[in-house]
Amino acid sequence: MDHFDKLTVEYFNSQPSGAYTSVERHKRSGFVEHVSAFQPVLMLDLGCGQGAFASLVKQYSPATKVICMDISPGMLIHAPEAFPRVVGSALAPPILSESVEMVHVQGLLHHLVGPTRAASRQFASQALFQATRILKPGGHLLLGDVYYEPGWIGGTIFWIKRGLTWIFGNQRLRGFGAPVTSFYTRSQLQKLLQVQCLEIESIRLYPWTTKKSKSWGILPIIAKKLFRLQWGDIWIIARKQ
Repeated sequence: MDHFDKLTVEYFNSQPSGAYTSVERHKRSGFVEHVSAFQPVLMLDLGCGQGAFASLVKQYSPATKVICMDISPGMLIHAPEAFPRVVGSALAPPILSESVEMVHVQGLLHHLVGPTRAASRQFASQALFQATRILKPGGHLLLGDVYYEPGWIGGTIFWIKRGLTWIFGNQRLRGFGAPVTSFYTRSQLQKLLQVQCLEIESIRLYPWTTKKSKSWGILPIIAKKLFRLQWGDIWIIARKQ
């Protein structure tokens, strides 16, 4: 595991209960309704964090069994006890091929970081390859992440965070610093899915306002005005052919 990956795991292990548990974001995605409509027997929540999505599935689709998997034991311990909880990496999940009807991947890809942006993109591609491997034919991948546009924004954030983490260690400094992240554009995320021969069925966007980035002060407002930057949540439903 890369040094910065270790820092990422350490960072999430240190988060208290309720941190990184955005129930409202999961509800906005429309994924819960999708699960409720299809009622899969078994699904995998890859990079489940503290299990907010699994809790919603338990509420709205009680017949569905969810495998909660995360690389951070400190996050996973807060996931619902009613479901199996597995400590494992999204790059090599210990799950049988073609064994689940759905795979949920929310806010994971931008946390798969390597020594460079190119290496990070390879990690993201590998995670999606594994998610597709685990899906049964005809099964659905529910992918949610944050997009930044144009593309150079993701690279700039990546290198700033790497530099600050190298200097200050595993510290978070008003939104900067740990954890190191590697964000993508909407088209880059779509291409990552299409490489896995996944058919994209729907895309939902939730652009962020500058108020959502309060920790960065006036910077988001300046960035939007001067450079026409865009960022927000993107939720994609794709089907394995």
